[in-house]
Amino acid sequence: MFIRKCTAIFSLCLPVLVQAQEPEFFISLLNPVHNVVSMYQAKTGLTMIGVFNQTVGGYQKISVYAGFPDKTSAPMDRLGIVMQTIDDHKTDRPAQMPVTLTIDGVQAPTVLLQKNRTEQTTQRVNDLTVTPAVERDVPIFVTVYWGTMPLSTLEQWANAKAYDLEFDGSHLASRWLTLGTLKSIRAAVKAETTMFASNQLITYRVDGKYGFTDTHGRLVVPARFDFAGSFHEDLARIAVDDPQAASGEGGVHRRYGYIDTAGKEVIPMKYSGASNFLGGVAQVVPLQGGNTLMIDKTGQMPTVGPNSLGWKFAVNDGSKGWSTWTQEDMVMIAVQQAGNGPWKYGFWNMQGKIVVPAKYDYATFYTNGKASLRDGKDWLVTDKFGNLQKMSRPSGVTVVDGYSDNGMALVKKENGCSDPVKAWSKTSAPILERLCIDAYGFADADGRLVIPTVYAKASQFSEGLAAAGKPVNCQKDHCNVRYTYVDATGKEIMPASFSRAEPFHGGLAAVLLSQDAEDPAASELAFAKTGGYAYIDHGGPGPTSIYPERITTLCDGKTPCEQTLGPFEDNIAVVTTKLGTGTLIYRIDRAGRIYWDGK
Repeated sequence: MFIRKCTAIFSLCLPVLVQAQEPEFFISLLNPVHNVVSMYQAKTGLTMIGVFNQTVGGYQKISVYAGFPDKTSAPMDRLGIVMQTIDDHKTDRPAQMPVTLTIDGVQAPTVLLQKNRTEQTTQRVNDLTVTPAVERDVPIFVTVYWGTMPLSTLEQWANAKAYDLEFDGSHLASRWLTLGTLKSIRAAVKAETTMFASNQLITYRVDGKYGFTDTHGRLVVPARFDFAGSFHEDLARIAVDDPQAASGEGGVHRRYGYIDTAGKEVIPMKYSGASNFLGGVAQVVPLQGGNTLMIDKTGQMPTVGPNSLGWKFAVNDGSKGWSTWTQEDMVMIAVQQAGNGPWKYGFWNMQGKIVVPAKYDYATFYTNGKASLRDGKDWLVTDKFGNLQKMSRPSGVTVVDGYSDNGMALVKKENGCSDPVKAWSKTSAPILERLCIDAYGFADADGRLVIPTVYAKASQFSEGLAAAGKPVNCQKDHCNVRYTYVDATGKEIMPASFSRAEPFHGGLAAVLLSQDAEDPAASELAFAKTGGYAYIDHGGPGPTSIYPERITTLCDGKTPCEQTLGPFEDNIAVVTTKLGTGTLIYRIDRAGRIYWDGK
């Protein structure tokens, strides 16, 4: 687990590998662009998230942070603020000092900061009184003031268009504590709230054995397993090697079970194979092998079709098949025709009744009570009772992917052409048609084209948003694609600023910021320190800031770097980084902390 350990709150901290150690402070860099950190004090159990010792004009320093008591799912209701004054001679500073925050021209109530201490130290300066100039350490006197303001101020502050912070006669413009920094603090506070509420445990490895720590690196389950997976629906797979168990995945003989987020083994290790939980059930293989069965979170076996026939089952016509994942209490089944024939798909319900026969070429999982089926070139929508509705499609387009979580289908208009030169000469035609590039949009089940086919690339809707690639900087022989996200009305909720954009999972999407984005200032800022890789959230009903609020920290924008950002599942995502000539695989949590395996 990659975090930092320190012995003083404002000391210089070096990255170390933490394995169930208890230093005084755990410090983790959450956002390298804005220097947002998470700081956990082991003695008090307090976590603080924010920016610390931001230099303001070379004379003052400011810290802004939110605090989380240990084992609490919500932050304290106060926002901490620390201000420092720096004098070149000993000065009798007052016991209190007012700080005034003005947001978009509206002044918030004045806050009185209390003097904490005054201490003498040194500051390195350039001495220009001699030739050549030299650097010297000169004595300074630092006075620290501390106070709080309502935590709700952070939300207003982060959403501001401009602000001013007045302290000790100075007006601290937003260029010192940027709005991007405030947005990043707000995002980290929201993510940390989620992490606290989840009681998340993280796997770690020592000498080939796996165990679990909490998000601060404190040992919860000692490293005693030969395998440990991530959590899915609050349960994680664990296993130990056992030569008596049937051969499982990769030919390895192991006994599998499950632990909960408290580290308790809630389903004993008595299976030779086990899947993650999805939809409240998992698939397991008996210790001595045989048919794969379903179990619920208590380890019981529901009496349903998949268990009555077995996971791998024979069909009267000689074909073979299996049940797959469960979603919304519906079990997808797949049947391969006799010999090596094509696979066909359908659905069982949890009472063991076949709702949709396994005769369709493709099927999507249920979302909001409906699933899509493809029968040749036709698409259908089914409910949980097997009622089928053929999806109409607008003329001139084909359906690429079926029903999504908001009832929309991804459609494509084919713009292939035999004469590219002639196509380009049609200056009044849409740009994608002139370039002979297929165009994508979205239609509903009734065949209405809700979102026009104007995008060069698009993905299916997920959590109410879809990535859509806009053609930009188009020339006669090529066209760049920059992604935005659209809602169900077709509204683009942010600038087209990404050269890659993945679907949303758990409220977050992985993106790669483009250097020729519609918001170049934010893009340039991100690339300077991260290479542009980031996770973003959709910000609720309002527009999303494209400032990278959660950023992986290994790409520095200088060394050749390529990353694959995995989706968040139960607050953890897997990241693969190709940095220079090496490849690194690690996990991150929603707050941006990086976790490494040990040796």
